[in-house]
Order: sequence, then C-alpha cells, then structure tokens
Amino acid sequence: DNIDSIRYGLAAIKNVGSAAMNLAVTERNQSGDYSSADDFARRLESRSVNKKILESLTKAGAFDFSEEERASIFSRIDTIISAASLAQKDRVSGQTSLFDEDTDYGSSQTNMFNNVEVEFEPWNEDEILAAERELLGFYVTGHPLDSYRAYFSSGNYRRLSELQDLRENKKYSFMGRIAGLEKMFTKKAGKPFAKLNFEEFTGQTEVMVWSEVFVRSTEVLQVGAVIELLGKVELDSRTETKRLTAEKITPISKPIVDSNSKIEESIVNESLLKPSDSLRNENQKPGVNVYLKSGVHDKSDLHKIRDILMDHPGDNTVGIQYTTSNGSTVWLKAGPRYLVNDCENLRAELANWMR
Repeated sequence: DNIDSIRYGLAAIKNVGSAAMNLAVTERNQSGDYSSADDFARRLESRSVNKKILESLTKAGAFDFSEEERASIFSRIDTIISAASLAQKDRVSGQTSLFDEDTDYGSSQTNMFNNVEVEFEPWNEDEILAAERELLGFYVTGHPLDSYRAYFSSGNYRRLSELQDLRENKKYSFMGRIAGLEKMFTKKAGKPFAKLNFEEFTGQTEVMVWSEVFVRSTEVLQVGAVIELLGKVELDSRTETKRLTAEKITPISKPIVDSNSKIEESIVNESLLKPSDSLRNENQKPGVNVYLKSGVHDKSDLHKIRDILMDHPGDNTVGIQYTTSNGSTVWLKAGPRYLVNDCENLRAELANWMR
C-alpha cells in the first residue's frame, strides 16, 4: 500500500506520468534508494525520464532528500540528463567511462564535462511555494499567508470553507491573497473588470470585481497581494455554487516581526496555540488568560507558559491575548493538550503574564 501511495503521489505531479513513476518505483525496489537527482536519471532510461519530468519533480520537491537546493538541481538538469545519457550508452556498449557506476557524481554540484561550477540563483520562499501549487495543486513546505496567521485567526474574518453555507446576497469580510488575476472589459461599454482567484488557508474561490470596485482598487489588484475583502455572496448560475463579488478591497501590510524577539513568529507557529480555535472577542475569553506583547515578551515567555500549563493538567481552557507591534490585539486559545486546573498555584506561576 505504501509503494502504491508513493507511485500515485509522484504520478499526480503535473507533467509526470504514471508510466515513468512505475519504472522509478520498480527500480528503487530492486536496486535501493536513489541518492540524488543524478542517480535517479542515471538509473532510468532517458526515454522514460525526460527534461520536463525532471524539472517538475525538482520543483515539486521530490529530490529534497538529497539536501541540495531545488534551484541548484534545476540549474543542472541539462548536465544531469547528458551525463545520464552517456552512462546509459556506455552500459549498453559494455564500456566504462567517467560516468561508470563506480563513479560517485550524484552529490556533486559541478558540471562534469568541464569541472566548472554551475551558478544558480536561489529560489525565494514565494517561488518555491508557487511551484508547489502549480505542480501539485496545493502547498507542501508552507503557505504564502503563514506570516499573516495572527490576522487570519483574529476572529474578524469568515473562512472560505464556510462560503457555501453563508447567506446569499449578504456581505462578509474575508482575508487572503490574490493567487490569480484575469483583467477583462465588458463587451458593450468596454469597462474594465477582473476575475480573481482568491485563496486563504481553508480554500479558494472565484471573486468578481466589477468596474466601480476595479477602478478604486487598481493598485491593489496584483497577483500575490494580501487583501481584506468585503464580499457579497452570490450564486454562480453556471456551477450552481456560491461565489463572491467584491464590494471593497483593502491591502493588508505584512506583520512586522521584532528582530530581537521573534515573538510574533512564535505566536503564529508555536504548537501551544490552536488558530482554528481563536476567540472572536474578549467576551468569549476562558477563565485563565495570559497576556503577551510585542517588544516586551519573547519566545522564551511562550515556552515558560507552555511548561507551566503542562504541569497543571485539568479541564479549564487557556486564552492568550497577543498585542502585535502595530497595536492590534489577537485572542487565541491554547490547544486541548493544555487544559489546566485553575488553582492558586497555577495563577501564582503565571503571575508575570496575568492581569
């Protein structure tokens, strides 16, 4: 079952077919794990694994096990294919060469034909994630909105996963990013409008931006822009599903992380917190609440709080109020692992973070 899962998973990558991946899995089972992208190409027939397949596998992260940067592998693909082709020809003719099976060139980042190092531009996080989404249909190593999780979890926005349950012709606020943008003009009046592919952590949807809103939002309408969207829920007559029509689009600035404390990053990523269980307002606070502030507290505070909570297991939930560097306040709820016994000892140990 595990082998089948690997085979189907690889074949699901765009531009990678099941035939090539069946051969790849069979070869691995017979001769052992691959050591690099070079080793992968050398052990498979060139007609089965071509340049397009290697590019797609690289961009999707299939060779991350080699610990070589994806951009580096991508820059060497022509060399990898040429070297693999020579090795295969030599095996067929029974000859040995620089590319004999006893020669270890799998981990090298050097052009084997002239011993000149191949230069490459490292890919930034956005480029890596965009490639994953393009080839896999989803993100693997992260999400473009990861640094905005505190905003997303603030309770001020609806989730796209709720869209089909929301009332038609009502307006709701969402936050997310523009993953795709198509600008057009109306046939009769020639007025500009746009169709957005709008996404956040729970899903994606089509958003229509008609002329009046389009004109007001021209500078914001860029692929990759993170926005607050006031959208009206409407029924798409083509698909009989609900979609959004933009009423207002407002850009959202990237949160500023204090370089000294990194507390905002910790609040977002620390497993202590459950963003999906965020509290919508102060009236919903649990009985035990702690308060953290950017520039005052750092990641060590979060770890100390976690350890204290673990030492006092019980049935009471814990709320964490975090004030960001721009002054906004976010309420988050600790996960079920951190239910506590609300007692005097607990409150005494948490005194530095309580009011």
